[in-house]
Amino acid sequence: MDPGEFSKLRETITNKSIRNPDDREAMKEYFVLLDLSRPKSLAWANSNQAFLMQHPECNTASAIPSAAPGQVAMTGMQRGEIEGYFRGAQGNYGLLFFHSPNCKLCTAQKGILNFFLQKYGWDIKGINTKTNPEAATAFNVETVPTLIIASRLTGKQLTVSVGVSTLTEIEEAVYRGVRLLANDNPGNFSTYDFERGGLLDPYAPLAKEKKEQKKPR
Repeated sequence: MDPGEFSKLRETITNKSIRNPDDREAMKEYFVLLDLSRPKSLAWANSNQAFLMQHPECNTASAIPSAAPGQVAMTGMQRGEIEGYFRGAQGNYGLLFFHSPNCKLCTAQKGILNFFLQKYGWDIKGINTKTNPEAATAFNVETVPTLIIASRLTGKQLTVSVGVSTLTEIEEAVYRGVRLLANDNPGNFSTYDFERGGLLDPYAPLAKEKKEQKKPR
């Protein structure tokens, strides 16, 4: 049977068993279908692993380590890149922290921002939305706490946090905000610089193709 047809049949039988969980015949059809698909699925999985041994260039293990030491090393590389961006961008960007009185969430976020300030020394300007509603309107802030990164070079800004965010979440959001404000391609949003050209770079195949086209014939 064609895989597409089999997939539709499986969906039909699965839905039938879900609609009629007390129907023993419907449940029997479901498990019979599972038994029919299990050998094919196992064969595909086995062939998949064998293929990766024969073609290691397709294996994402080098980019997404599963072993704990590899994960620790990867996290260290990510943190190093983020902190490097912060040091290089410190004078060119600042943060706007929108808050309001009697907002316990704002108080919690302010405490976390103090850690960010101590760690990186960035300028963080607090804006009270009750006493300065015009600023909230100008920056399209409708809820507090809200954190916005602004570029001193271009005047552009991006919202990097709404609600209470952890220090790690703020660091990652600000890091990606800096890249976007520096005109990085949004398609690279989750790609770190050290991953570019590798298996986690969405534009790597295209870049390689262009490189091949430029080679002298």
